[in-house]
Amino acid sequence: MACILCGANEQLNQQILTIKKSVSSDCRQVSKAAELFQCMKCGHYQKPINSEYIQNVTEIYESYTPYSLKSGQEQLSYSAELPFTRCSKILLNCKNLLPGAEASLLDIGTGSGVMLEAISNLEKGWQLHAHDVSTHQSAELIEKFHLRDFYSKSLSDISKKFDVITLVHVLEHVSTPLEFLDSLQNLLSESGIIIIQVPNINENPWDFAIFDHISHFTAQRIESLLREFFDFVYFPENQISKEITVIASNHNSVSANAGVKIQTQSCPMEAFQRYVQQLESLPACYVLGTGPAASFSAYMLGDCLLGWLDEDKNKIGKYLEGHKINDANNVYDAPILLPYPLAQVEEIIKRLPNNEFIKCY
Repeated sequence: MACILCGANEQLNQQILTIKKSVSSDCRQVSKAAELFQCMKCGHYQKPINSEYIQNVTEIYESYTPYSLKSGQEQLSYSAELPFTRCSKILLNCKNLLPGAEASLLDIGTGSGVMLEAISNLEKGWQLHAHDVSTHQSAELIEKFHLRDFYSKSLSDISKKFDVITLVHVLEHVSTPLEFLDSLQNLLSESGIIIIQVPNINENPWDFAIFDHISHFTAQRIESLLREFFDFVYFPENQISKEITVIASNHNSVSANAGVKIQTQSCPMEAFQRYVQQLESLPACYVLGTGPAASFSAYMLGDCLLGWLDEDKNKIGKYLEGHKINDANNVYDAPILLPYPLAQVEEIIKRLPNNEFIKCY
C-alpha cells in the first residue's frame, strides 16, 4: 500500500491501528473494521486504499444523507461562544481575499448546497456553479441558486475558469489527491483562489473514526501538499475549532508570509486510542451532540447510551439510531459525555453548568 501523497511504498509505511467500529461522515454506524496507517516518510495519516474499502465507501455514498436531522440544511456549530454555520464562518474568515461583484464560483462536493446558500447570502452578483458526483438534487439546486452549470463528471471535462473554488470537507474523501489538485489548478482563473477546509486531526483525533475519510490532515501536511501545485498558501488568521481552513492561489494576492501558523500537537493516534479505551469503561450516560464524534461515542457505548442531548432546538424530539434527542438545557440524573477538544468542552460547561459531565482525555 502506497502513501497517496508522497507515494512511499508499504516498506516505509507503519500500520498503527485497526478501528473495529466506525461511523460514516453523515453520522451513521458502520460495523466494518477500518485500518489506518501513518506514512513514515511524510507523516500522512490515511486509510489503506483497496478494493474492499472502496466498495464499502461506495455503499455509504449510495445512501448518503448529510444533515439529515436538519432536512439538508447546514447545522449550527456550538464550538464557539455563539452558534454559527460552518460555511458562513469560512467565508467571513476569508472575506479579505474574496473577489468583487460578478465573480465566478465553483463549489465542489456541493451536496445539499450549504456553501451555495452561504455565498448567496453574502454576494448577490456572483455566477454560481456546482459540482457533485451525485445528481439527485441537481434540478432543485439549479433552480434555487440560479446555477450557470451543475457538473457531475470528471473535473478535467470542465472547460471554464473560476475566480473562487470551494472545497468544504471534500479533500479528505479523495482517493487520488494529486490528480485532483492538478485538475483544480487548471480550473482557476489567473487571479483565482481555492478555499479548502478539512478536519484538523491534531485538534480532533475523533476524525479517525469516520470510515469514509481517507485522509486525516495536519496543517503542516496539507500546506506542503498544496505548495506542490500552488505558489501561495495562506491560513486565515481566524480558524474554526477542530478544522483547518486554507487558501491556495498562483497569484500574489495571497501572501506566502501572511496569515497564521496552526500549532501542532503530538500523537493524535495515541489520543484517539485513549478515547476508545475510556469509552469502553464508561457508566451509563447521555451524549451531547449528534455529529460524527458524538455518533461514534454513542456507538461505542452500546447499551450504556441513555440518549442524545442537543442545544439545537430544531433537533429536539427527533430520533437518531433509535434514541430520542433531548434538550441539553435540562438537568439530568446521569452524567453527560462530551467527546470534544478541551477548549470546546470548557465552553459547553459554561453554557450548561447544572449537570455532571464526562470529559475525554
